[in-house]
Amino acid sequence: MLWKNTLIGKIQSGDKYFEPSETMKEIEEAWINLISTFTMMELDDKCFSFTFENPKDMIWVMDSRPWLISGYLLVFTEWVPSIPPSKIEFKICPFWIQAHDVPYELMSNKMGLRIGRIGGEVLEVDFDERVRERKKYMRIRVMVDVSKRLATGCWLCISSPHDDDDDNNVVVLWVSFRYEELPKMCYRCGVIGHSKTYCGSNITPTLFENYIFFYQNGEKIPVEGQVLIDPTKRGYGPWLKEETLEKEEELYGEDDQDEIGIDATDDQSTDYQCRSPSTHV
Repeated sequence: MLWKNTLIGKIQSGDKYFEPSETMKEIEEAWINLISTFTMMELDDKCFSFTFENPKDMIWVMDSRPWLISGYLLVFTEWVPSIPPSKIEFKICPFWIQAHDVPYELMSNKMGLRIGRIGGEVLEVDFDERVRERKKYMRIRVMVDVSKRLATGCWLCISSPHDDDDDNNVVVLWVSFRYEELPKMCYRCGVIGHSKTYCGSNITPTLFENYIFFYQNGEKIPVEGQVLIDPTKRGYGPWLKEETLEKEEELYGEDDQDEIGIDATDDQSTDYQCRSPSTHV
């Protein structure tokens, strides 16, 4: 069945048109290390099908997202029979998020899971607790809904008891997000797929109700319900973009027995809680 080895992709570029031949050229250069061949066919405006001779190539393409065409995001989804291209939703794409300014003593895979959920569904935490000193940030792979504005960070609320053993002392820290391979986006509303020039939004994207609740001696710090402001007051801009690690040249090597990081499904404990970033004031 042909559709089992086929992906549907759409370029999120607003009104910008892409010549299929130029798109194919860019993709061939990006996918030069594929095991076998693939074919591309234009289905609709900026919407293409990609059929792979080797199914491992299709898996690699999906695992190696995001893919950019001239700086714009190419969102992929698997082909579902009987659904026309105009009815397909191109909304989600995984990104590596770097969480900066997390206190050294709180860096852990559990904390990475909780912080990452501010940005979307956590897929993986790339953090080795054995070599913590080499990490200046936490690296988290998150499935992001690109139809919504990106999270720029979150507030980390931790207890800071003093000599008087007052457990109500709270330190509130801003954890800033940086996205690897961030495509072109709107710096006004924070949504991928159009520029500030074509944005009709009037939102103020610097107010968030995003929290990570840190527990001290089994009790939650009482900060829920507050609305705090991104202290950078910068909103969206090129500072959200971080240089990415090189994509792996070896596509299908043996599994590394000492692989760093954990899968998001490995830890579902509830030592921490977080609030969805969907609420913006």
